[in-house]
Amino acid sequence: MADTSFLNDVDVGPSASDLEKLAALCKLQIECEVEVSNIELDLINAKKRLNTISQETIPELLLSKGISSIVLENGQKVVVTEQIKCGVPKEPVKLSKLLNWVKGTGGSGLIKEQLTVLEPEKMIKDYLLKQGIPFDNVRSIHYQSLKAHIRALLGLKKGTLPTIAPTDVPAEANLFVYKETKII
Repeated sequence: MADTSFLNDVDVGPSASDLEKLAALCKLQIECEVEVSNIELDLINAKKRLNTISQETIPELLLSKGISSIVLENGQKVVVTEQIKCGVPKEPVKLSKLLNWVKGTGGSGLIKEQLTVLEPEKMIKDYLLKQGIPFDNVRSIHYQSLKAHIRALLGLKKGTLPTIAPTDVPAEANLFVYKETKII
C-alpha cells in the first residue's frame, strides 16, 4: 500500500462555508458598487440643480428687479456677481494666437517663456537664431493667470473698469461668462 501521509498537509481549497462567505462578500461588493454609482449620479444631478438655481434662476429674478444684492429677513445677504471660466489650449497654433492676444492686451508679464536648446550651448536666443542652431521655444500661461487677466480686462476684478467686451476675447480662451449667486 502506498504512503499518502503527504496529503495531510495539502490545502485542498476553501471549505463550503468559505465559499458561501466569499459569495456573500461578492454580492455585497456589487451592491456597494451600485450604491456608489447611484450616489454619483445623484451628485451630478444635484450639481446641475444648484447651478441652475445659482447661475440662472436667482440672478434672473434679482436682475429683473434691477438689483444685484439684497439682505433677506433672516439676515442672509444674497449677492449676484458676474464670473468667468476660461482655458488655455494645448494645440500650438491656438496657444500661440491666445498668447499673442494676452501680450497685446498688456499681459506679457503673465507669459512664461522657456528656451530649450537641443544641442546645449550657452548662447542667447538671438545668437541661436543667427547661427541656425536648433532649439525649442515654448511659451505658456497658467490658466489662473489668464483668468485673472481676462477678469481685469472685462472689469470684473475689484477696482477695474472694462477695457474690452467678452466678444473681444479670442475663441481659443474658451471664455464662458456667467452669473453666480453667493448667499452669505
